[in-house]
Amino acid sequence: MRNNNTVNLSELYKGIQKEMMASLDLSSPIPHSTMKGDATEYDWIYFFSKYLPKRYSVDKGIVIDSEGKRSNQIDIIIYDTHFSHFIFNKSNESFKTLLIPAESVFAVFEVKQKLDAQTLKYASEKAASVRKLTRTSVPVNKIDSQQSKKDLYGIVAGLLTTKSDLVNPENVIDKLNVSDDSTRLDLVCSIDKLTFSVNKERTEKYDIEYCEPEHSLVFLLLSLLEKLQKMGNPPAIDYSKYKSHITTENIPQKPDNE
Repeated sequence: MRNNNTVNLSELYKGIQKEMMASLDLSSPIPHSTMKGDATEYDWIYFFSKYLPKRYSVDKGIVIDSEGKRSNQIDIIIYDTHFSHFIFNKSNESFKTLLIPAESVFAVFEVKQKLDAQTLKYASEKAASVRKLTRTSVPVNKIDSQQSKKDLYGIVAGLLTTKSDLVNPENVIDKLNVSDDSTRLDLVCSIDKLTFSVNKERTEKYDIEYCEPEHSLVFLLLSLLEKLQKMGNPPAIDYSKYKSHITTENIPQKPDNE
C-alpha cells in the first residue's frame, strides 16, 4: 500500500534545482566576456535575493571599515541592513558601487565562469581582503536591559562558477585545505560538477563535504543557510568610530543663570 504521508526530498530538490537553474539563466548567449561576467554576477545576485530570507540584502560592492581601509571589489556581498545599516553610494559618470561596512557583512562570493586553481586562488585573495578589515561591536540597549556586545563571527567566503576544470573532487579538497584561515573558502560551487562546503573549524584539516550536480544549487543554498543560521545577528556597529573621521568642535553650554 502506497504511503502518501511522506515526501521524497531528493526528488523535490531536483525540481527546485531546475527552477534555480532557470533563475540563473545560464543558457543566455552573451558574446563579450566582460558583459557575460557582469550578467552572471547579477544573475547570482537575483538568485540569492530570491531564495534567501528577506532579512539578508545582496549586492556587489566594496567593504570598508571604521579605519578607512577597504576590500577589493566584491562580486556578491550578503549583508545586514537592520542592525548595522550604513551604506554609501559612490558614483561618477562611469563608475558606481556600494560601500558596505564590514560589521554588516555575512558572506562574500567571487563569481567566475570556470572553477580551476587560478580562480580558487583569486577568490581566496578576495576573501582575505574582506576578513582583514576591522569590525566594531557595541552593546545594544533594550527596553529594560543592555545586551553585551556581540562576539565577531567569521565571515563566510566562496566561489561561484558554471563549469569546472578540476574533475577530481580531491583536487578541489586539497586546495581548500589552506594554512591561512583568512584565505579560506567555505563554499565552492561548480554547477555542472560539484558543490563543496567546509563545515568545521580547522583541526588538522577541514571537514569538507560535497554533492553531485543534480543537487548542486540546492546544496549550496542549504549549506549557506546553515552557516548564516549559526552566525545569528551581526554585531551592532560602533557609529562613533566612523564619525571620528569628521572634524567637529564642541560648543560649551552657558550656565542657566546667565
